[in-house]
Amino acid sequence: DTSRLPSEHVFWANAKGSTNLVEACLDHRGSGSARKYLIKWYGWDSSFNSWEPKSHVDKTICVQQYEANLPKPVKPAARA
Repeated sequence: DTSRLPSEHVFWANAKGSTNLVEACLDHRGSGSARKYLIKWYGWDSSFNSWEPKSHVDKTICVQQYEANLPKPVKPAARA
């Protein structure tokens, strides 16, 4: 029953038409369009976590919140 899930849990349909529920975004690797996220799937144990391309999960609230909480890069001070 998914009616009691917090709003950040979002369904994601893969290319095969299977629908999965994102529970959490745990990590990332790569940058730009090559970025991938380590996804924890709702109802599955951690052995089923998988690296998913940004294009597959970037619209999920979990990933958006994960990105928002990443430390901002420090810009070098301008030289005088």
